[in-house]
Amino acid sequence: MIFDWDGVVVDKKIEKKERRKGSGQDQYWVSYKLYTVVFQSDDGKRHEQSAEDDTTVYDYYQIGD
Repeated sequence: MIFDWDGVVVDKKIEKKERRKGSGQDQYWVSYKLYTVVFQSDDGKRHEQSAEDDTTVYDYYQIGD
């Protein structure tokens, strides 16, 4: 994903989530982690970038970058 704005990392979140998979009687729950980095652009807007079970972007950025 390419961003065309400048900003600062203001928050990072990790959420444990579950989703239902399958259909009918074959339904089951799958657990995953959602890694989110929150940016605030120079004009004050907030942007979030999230990934499931992938820490690449989350680990790359630090709050204040």
